[in-house]
Amino acid sequence: MAWIVGLCAIALAFGVAGGLAFLLYRADRYEKEPVLWVVGMFVWGALIATFGSAMLTWAGESLAAFVLPPGPVDGFSTVLLAPAIEESFKGLAVLAVLWWNRHEIHGLMDGVLYAAMAGLGFEAVENALYLVSALVEGGLASLAMLTVLRVGVFGFTHALFTSMVGLGVAVARMYGRVLAWLAVPAGWGAAVLLHMIHNASVSAGNALCLIALGSDWLGLALVLGLLVLALRWERRWLARHLQDEVRAGVIHMGHYHAALSPKRRAQAMRTARQQGRGAQARAFYETLSELAYLKAQAQRTPHDRSLQARIEAWRERLRAWAGQVPFG
Repeated sequence: MAWIVGLCAIALAFGVAGGLAFLLYRADRYEKEPVLWVVGMFVWGALIATFGSAMLTWAGESLAAFVLPPGPVDGFSTVLLAPAIEESFKGLAVLAVLWWNRHEIHGLMDGVLYAAMAGLGFEAVENALYLVSALVEGGLASLAMLTVLRVGVFGFTHALFTSMVGLGVAVARMYGRVLAWLAVPAGWGAAVLLHMIHNASVSAGNALCLIALGSDWLGLALVLGLLVLALRWERRWLARHLQDEVRAGVIHMGHYHAALSPKRRAQAMRTARQQGRGAQARAFYETLSELAYLKAQAQRTPHDRSLQARIEAWRERLRAWAGQVPFG
């Protein structure tokens, strides 16, 4: 019986994290990120970041034990060591996107999405391990209490912490290399600070746990607010930069309206699938959004001469496809 409950606890941990990942992916309305990269972020968080963090934290605790008594070692590890190491390992995945796939990061939404995926992967494995441990050591009552806290109340925290790194990476990508030297370290520092506040308050007792509750949920509200703002910015980029393409005859006015409206785009995709052109239509509208984002990026970083060549390449691709892709 106990092993069945344990499997259910593991499934719940992964189910909640996976559900949050799916909702976040769906929220990216105008240009979906490559699925392989998104899944890769989740897998990195679940496997590489958890294992690497555990090994490096253990090594740090072993070194600290030579100079500190057991009590302070636990506090040092929980409040200082673990947050810095875990956010570094999760943040490496986001830096990998910036280094090898930076053209997919167009705004705050993309940075948060990649970072949160790594955080949710980490969250799934960590919660599963804690829940199984609670079941083994304290039985069903301990499992139930920990499930409410870790999966329910604080089930998004690692995604929240690492999203700070994602925001820093997005700002660095949007505004150039000079700002990257400030934005990325600032994002990592914010992630570690939020993580430290959470760990310190949760480990201090029931009363101080309210500090973690306040900081985590306030942080979540702020990030969600930024995402709403980011989606509005993206729609504004589409509206502004695709008008020129309509006037130039690259796309039809119907394509323009479908690009701005997820409902109209979905209708166009259904029509395209009925015509056997679903893949082409999906690539067309993804490229349409990409073109608008590139033009917005070119305005922010006019020194980047490679952008204009990519804009022209995307424009020619759209011109060739436009007559074959429905818009309603």
